[in-house]
Amino acid sequence: MLSICGLIFLAFAAFLGFTLVLPASLELQSLQQQRESVIQRLNKAQEEEEEARDRFIWMMDPEYFEQIARDRANQAKDGETVIRRPDPASRPLRQTQPSPRN
Repeated sequence: MLSICGLIFLAFAAFLGFTLVLPASLELQSLQQQRESVIQRLNKAQEEEEEARDRFIWMMDPEYFEQIARDRANQAKDGETVIRRPDPASRPLRQTQPSPRN
């Protein structure tokens, strides 16, 4: 009789343990995944902020601003030479002749 009561108590304790612990464990796992996702988004946002800050600093530099303006206007300072490579997108495609078949 005592062993049956012990088994019933053990089964009841196991049931309570699973009903209380299992949902909490699943919720903890879900929260950890959300945390990782938020950390990744935060890291990406920090990288983007740093890039934006660098661009802003460069844009505040008068020499950089002048260089960009000259580049877009295709002009050079005295003593400088502007060298441009042709834009591959503006080149017409070469038409190849089909090779003769023997």
